[in-house]
Amino acid sequence: MAAFQTVVLMHGQVIIWVLAASIVIDPVMASGNVELTVGGVSAEVALEYRSFTADWCRHNNPKDGDRWKYAGMMTLDLQNVKLRNLAKALTPAMWRVGGSPEDSVVYVIGNPPECNTSQAIRKSYSYPGPLCLTMERWKEILDFVDYTSVRLVFGLNGLYQRHSHDQNFNSTNAREFLRYTSENFPSSVYAFELSNEDNHGQADPDKLAEDFGTVRKFINEFWPVESERPLLFGPDVGRSRHHPKWLPSFLTIADPYLNGTTCHSYCNAYTEDLCQHAVVKQSALEKCDVNITYIAAVVDTVSPHLPVLAGEVGPHSHGGVNACTNTFPNAFWYLQMLGSLSQKGVVAFARSTLIGGWYEMIHKTSFEPNPDYFLALFWGRLMGRVHLKTNIDGNPSSAVQGFASCQSLTSASGNSGASGGTVAGVTVALYNNGNSMTAETVMLRGLEFGGSGSVHCIETHVRASGPDQFSWHAEMLQSSGNWTKLAVGADGTPLEYAGVTMEKSASLLTVDMRPMSYAFVHFPTAICPSRQTRWNRSG
Repeated sequence: MAAFQTVVLMHGQVIIWVLAASIVIDPVMASGNVELTVGGVSAEVALEYRSFTADWCRHNNPKDGDRWKYAGMMTLDLQNVKLRNLAKALTPAMWRVGGSPEDSVVYVIGNPPECNTSQAIRKSYSYPGPLCLTMERWKEILDFVDYTSVRLVFGLNGLYQRHSHDQNFNSTNAREFLRYTSENFPSSVYAFELSNEDNHGQADPDKLAEDFGTVRKFINEFWPVESERPLLFGPDVGRSRHHPKWLPSFLTIADPYLNGTTCHSYCNAYTEDLCQHAVVKQSALEKCDVNITYIAAVVDTVSPHLPVLAGEVGPHSHGGVNACTNTFPNAFWYLQMLGSLSQKGVVAFARSTLIGGWYEMIHKTSFEPNPDYFLALFWGRLMGRVHLKTNIDGNPSSAVQGFASCQSLTSASGNSGASGGTVAGVTVALYNNGNSMTAETVMLRGLEFGGSGSVHCIETHVRASGPDQFSWHAEMLQSSGNWTKLAVGADGTPLEYAGVTMEKSASLLTVDMRPMSYAFVHFPTAICPSRQTRWNRSG
């Protein structure tokens, strides 16, 4: 069956500047050394690894308060120029449209009884009741997809007229919607999903698996050319450790229908410390991938050929915490998750959310980027598809963590996913979540350059803008030694940010990391072997 397509989108490229500069990152005293050892290949990820989500949440749902405003998919201004260009700059990426309300979405085609009057359609924007997706609004969604070049992963309503957990869903509405899409927008949807977190009791695993078989039959019927078919992902399980038998039972039946297994996970322990006590605990950060790691192990046992996608991952459930999960220190959770999941072979990580909730990367009313947006931007530009093993050693009280990936010299976006051969260049991603006044000197081990002497690297250092770490802005170190606020153009197009070029001894590679900051350090001439990728549609 098909797996992942791979396309290099050059508009997301980063340009390497060669600047004769030698600077000190800050007047902060350096402490004892920490060693980061870079090892062999750990895993390969999809071209669209760093992805993001959208939700159907309604602006007037009383349980949500102000978390969503008009950022739900029924009311989001998809024509907003800033939103469009900010999303476009993050490609290649998957855009997963779903979330809990997706199982309330009815498609206004074929005269479904829930949406058979204009009054019902108008009221569907409001809480409660079904969400009636008209084909005019569907066209607007697909126009956004076409403009931004994101790969749309669309969650279908899998509970439609399912009156009990041991029944199959009524597939008539989904069938009409798929038929309409294939006839009018045959190449606009990258993948479909079906239902959201049904392992919590909404559907029995065998019944949902049969429903996936039904959807697979429709996709094959309406897209008869296999190479042109949308993929099918599922089942979007959440908190699977609490329902250990559900996923194996589902996969036993649904395996032949799937192109990938999807899971959801939110990290609450980290935000409790951060939002209530303004403390970032490394031990809490490192537990945030536990549920996804568990699910990946189940899939590896039952259906080892299926890739695992983290289809909905956020720093806090129920939409995040204002003035916390949308501020600069949330970057440490985000970078930890990006790095740990890539090393463990999770092929895609869809962050909640692009816009909406209090964990959004783009502010829901101003359409300005929050600090995490720039982390997503730099990760996509500077990290590649082949991820390497890393190990931290040294100062036991250090708050430093790091990850590494191969970076293609011929693809400045770092995501070429070369089919065999050698990929040159390594990027190391580091963060220091310590809140002392002491910087950490990180010694890098294990990088090979095919020679000795000096090597050059490009360092991209980012910190909160101003003295308060809970900032809505981030700033970057420039070649002049000054920190410059990260921003975007008037139309939302991100500026090109030149890292600082430095010369280092190949035998003594060090990076100074100030507290409450992160950095990407790119070594263009480092040697990094590549492998034939598993994640393209023809392979």
